[in-house]
Amino acid sequence: MLSTEARKPRLSALILVVLFGITVAQASEAFLVQGLPSLTPFIQTDMGLTKAQLGWVTSSVWAGMTVSSIPLGFFIDVFGVRRTLLSGLTLLGALAILASRSTSLWALYTCLFIAGVGFASVYPSTTKATMYWAPLSVRGTFMGIKQTGVSVGAAIAAMVLPRLALAVGWRSALATAGAIVIALGLFCYTLYREHPQERGPREAKRGKNGGSVLSTVLRSPVIWRLNIVGLFLLTCQASTTTWLILYLKTDAGYDVVLAGSVLAALQAGGMIGRLGWGAASDVLAGGRRKPVMMCIEIMMALSLAAVTALGAGTPVWAVYGLAGLLGCAVMGWVPMNTIMRAELAGKEATGTVIAVGATVGSFGSIFGPPLFGYLTDSFSSFRPAWLLLACLGVLAFLLTWTVKEARSPD
Repeated sequence: MLSTEARKPRLSALILVVLFGITVAQASEAFLVQGLPSLTPFIQTDMGLTKAQLGWVTSSVWAGMTVSSIPLGFFIDVFGVRRTLLSGLTLLGALAILASRSTSLWALYTCLFIAGVGFASVYPSTTKATMYWAPLSVRGTFMGIKQTGVSVGAAIAAMVLPRLALAVGWRSALATAGAIVIALGLFCYTLYREHPQERGPREAKRGKNGGSVLSTVLRSPVIWRLNIVGLFLLTCQASTTTWLILYLKTDAGYDVVLAGSVLAALQAGGMIGRLGWGAASDVLAGGRRKPVMMCIEIMMALSLAAVTALGAGTPVWAVYGLAGLLGCAVMGWVPMNTIMRAELAGKEATGTVIAVGATVGSFGSIFGPPLFGYLTDSFSSFRPAWLLLACLGVLAFLLTWTVKEARSPD
């Protein structure tokens, strides 16, 4: 039998392998789901869809995710991370392949809606894996690294899928993306190892008291405050990524190339934020998440308010700098909010609490951009909409201020 000293290097290596596996899982789902919009021009032309019909297509995966997140969260807590990742990514990839053969709008929508069920399983299961495997001293950093998989997968999809669609058509491109996701799901299944502490709580949930976890999560006012924070911040995130380029082009007078590069700076800031905020909570805040979360929210509110001051006379370096700061907050907040909810709920309930939060937050993604557009049309200006988002950042700050962090997150 190995001594404790002899086992430590192997354990450390296993933790890194697990971290790599769950980061790949996040990149896999982002590659397909966030890559799908890059195929919409080809889908619209081939199937003769209106813009409204195309909107149904792009929202279908998110709709499937919304209705299935809570049952899947409980499924993850009962059956474990490893099997959930495999089944979720396989379902996502297989339904994408099936969608590529659709000949009608509703067949396409139905396939992508069901694919959303697989999509819904990845975020909570990888978060649960982080809670079990990441040492407490670096948990925030690990959560940030894991979430950068989303940015990596989306960036690769944006570069690869449109070119592939031009070469072989959108159907073959979507089918290829689905096959890649299935292959990566098998790869993640091979890499991931069940944590020794994971089995005990999971077996307990299979008994007659299995519903108590969901009941506890739904009745916790502290967790609900963080869920509402997530709703506000996802509204800001979805609205910013949807409208920033158009705002810079129309109101601020920037050409489309500069506006597009500013959006790239926003995404780059988001990657830095995901990594930086987690490390800051581990190293500078001694494992506390609340002070870091409140800093993010204040930065978000100030940056969103500052967007209204952009104009043709603003120096380019200032535009890029503001985009980077805004991205650091509006794209980088997810790991901190996630880990706060997970540590309050405990490892054994992580899947459930993250799934409930994802369901609540998805309404910000669905309704935020249309609300932003409605305000812009009503006032014939983007300014009120940007200021509303800034106010949501302030409200998120005030709600987070009332939250009492978990005393013993492990």
